[in-house]
Amino acid sequence: MADHGIFCWNELITPDVEAAKHFYAAHFGWTYQANPMPTGGTYWVAFLENAPCAGIMDMADTPLPAGTPPFWFPYILAKSVDATADDVVAAQGKIMRPLWDVAGVGRFGIFQDATGAGFGAMTPVPRG
Repeated sequence: MADHGIFCWNELITPDVEAAKHFYAAHFGWTYQANPMPTGGTYWVAFLENAPCAGIMDMADTPLPAGTPPFWFPYILAKSVDATADDVVAAQGKIMRPLWDVAGVGRFGIFQDATGAGFGAMTPVPRG
């Protein structure tokens, strides 16, 4: 995987998904596709010129504490999210939630680096 280590995806976590969708559609021309999440709620994939460019989800559909402000969350492309998890722990970082798979998309992890900064890592499913 030649792009291992690059930022590859961003998610907006917000309490007002509709306002966010309107804002980014008006300013950047994004369109959206609704995707039901297995745990409930909707994950909105934003598209720019028919290419996926970001995700948006409702803060209420996350385990974040009340009062958390809206934020963008980055994901880094990884050859193996499982190996990344091992590397993060070895480098004094933390695994923030169990690794998980999204059918047809890939494997994901959410971590903190050694300074406490959060980030995600993903290994996409192989494309034919």
